[in-house]
Formats: sequence, structure tokens, C-alpha cells
Amino acid sequence: RAGIELDRESLWQLCEQNLGAGQVVKCLMDRATFKGQGGQSQIREIETCVAQLWQRWFPDKPSFERLDDKMQAGYALLQQKHDAVAACEVWLDAWGDFLSLLDRSGSKSLDEFDEQFKGTEWVFNWLQEFEQELWNAGIAQPRFFRERVRICEEHLRRFPADNAMAIENRRRYLAESYFELGHTAKTEALY
Repeated sequence: RAGIELDRESLWQLCEQNLGAGQVVKCLMDRATFKGQGGQSQIREIETCVAQLWQRWFPDKPSFERLDDKMQAGYALLQQKHDAVAACEVWLDAWGDFLSLLDRSGSKSLDEFDEQFKGTEWVFNWLQEFEQELWNAGIAQPRFFRERVRICEEHLRRFPADNAMAIENRRRYLAESYFELGHTAKTEALY
């Protein structure tokens, strides 16, 4: 209907070069077959189709849309069922997608990533909430304290120039988690 022909190989190449369906559609719109003449509703329709094909044909290749879906699924579990463990399981999977997309994007800051991502939530806010919910999940299952340590350390390593309050919070989350895991020397060093 929009004059776009797309097979699995063509979409794979576009997914390799882009991070989300919105970016793929921009590439498609620049092609001679479409020339950007679709209205906004048609563009959204095409983005939805591309996102669904991406998920169906390449389920192991993260996309902005899938990251956003996983973030929202975790929030839904927290809001509807108050289940921090289930939410954190979903968010741990989302974390892997986030790191993959972050590396592919070349972003040096969360703000830079969010500029490209344009998700339902800001990644900066989601990460803080994720780290806080890992505490709640850790009370039920201590393995989540180890996950919290891993994620906070990775966050500090990747974003050493983050704002001072975020760094302070992350160091406090680390100290709390190390304490719960019985590592008092690391706890004291962080405080």
C-alpha cells in the first residue's frame, strides 16, 4: 500500500544499521519507492509493521521498541501485582538489551542515548527505579543483591561523569547491597 517491499534479508541489513523500527522506516522513506509522502498515521503503521517483523524474524536482535516493551512490562508487574522479583527478572533481560543498544549507538551518556531512544520512560529514570527495585527483590531473594552490585558497578564504569547525585545514589546502592551480602569491608570503603 505504501509501495515498500521488504524481505527478510533487506530488513536484516536495515536492522544491522539501525537501532529501532523508527530509524528503519526513515531509511525506507528515503528510498525512491516511498519518498516520504506518507502521513503520520501511515508512518506509525509502517513502524508497527517493521517492529513486529523485527521481533518475529530476529528475536535475538535488540531494538528500541523491544527495550521499551520490556521496560513497560516490568512497570506493569510492579503496578498491577506489586511483584518486584518478577519485574526485576524482566528488567534484567531489558538491561542486556540496553547494554547492546548502548554499545551499538555509540552514546557516551544516558542523555545521548535517550535522545535516540525516545521511549515511554527516560532510561535515566528507569535505571534508578530498577536499582531500587533490585533492593526489594533482594529482600525476597538475595541473588538480586548480586545483580544490583553488578548493574551499579557497570553503570558507574560506563558513566563516570554522570551527575553527582546519581553517582552518590549508585555508590550507596552498592554499599547497601554489599552489606546485605556480608561484605563489610567493601561497604565501609564505599561509605
